[in-house]
Amino acid sequence: MGTTVSRREFLRRSALLGAVAAATGAACPETRGDPEEPPLPTARIGDLDVSRLVIDSAPFLGYGHPRYLVCKAMYGYYTDEHVALALDAAARFGVNTVLGPPFGREPKFFGQYLDRGGAIRTWIGEVGGKPAAIGSAIKRLASRGPRALFVDADRTDGPMRHGQENTCERWLNALRDTNVAVGVATHRSDLVAVYEKRRFPIDFYVQTVYRSTERSPESREKAYEAARQTEKPVVMRDLLLADCTDPESELQYAFEHLGAKDAVAVPFFPQDNPGQIETCCRMVRRLCRG
Repeated sequence: MGTTVSRREFLRRSALLGAVAAATGAACPETRGDPEEPPLPTARIGDLDVSRLVIDSAPFLGYGHPRYLVCKAMYGYYTDEHVALALDAAARFGVNTVLGPPFGREPKFFGQYLDRGGAIRTWIGEVGGKPAAIGSAIKRLASRGPRALFVDADRTDGPMRHGQENTCERWLNALRDTNVAVGVATHRSDLVAVYEKRRFPIDFYVQTVYRSTERSPESREKAYEAARQTEKPVVMRDLLLADCTDPESELQYAFEHLGAKDAVAVPFFPQDNPGQIETCCRMVRRLCRG
């Protein structure tokens, strides 16, 4: 389990990160706000207590929006200093987990972030790359400090659709050998039932709500229905764009249709939307209270 951080220690770390930001010109809008808020409600993934809102790391790498210029702006904005500030800001509002591909300009960024006293202690890592290299990608990623791992949907959906389930099972067994919680992602809501039927060694799912710019009500309804059909925790992803300015309707729908076992992964890009993390966290806290 992650290390508990006292309020005094958290403030000390925030001050240090603020000094780094001032020295580098990395003024993160999300560093404003209350010193600390209560933790968000949690879901259980393996032996992890994961906040029901987690940070999606995709924007740290420039992903999260179909427009190239916005993606380029994200990558330019999210220096390692800005990533650390954004993570600690999210922790201040009750988030304890980040999910997604490896992030940071340095290959071992997350381990260095933890060593410097970073407030978010849990990373759910996403394994991608060429199918032939997934085995080596798993080993490489496992060495960087994730508490759980899952295989990217763009890797798994193809084999599962074309009768190559054994390929996915082999990857999942390789994940199991790393001794962390094991998950699988999918863009297709119908594949969760297939995984369940095959009884693969899965602890959790990562389910896409919308694909790219296709944001149909039917896609959303099927994705949440799939989450309700399994007893395993599901992290819903791609329900919001990183530059979303009005998250309320999507978050309300999510928490009206998910169980207490489930969570949502939300990307943030606070450069043009200060207070974005704070707004979403407070909204999730209210929605979880019912």
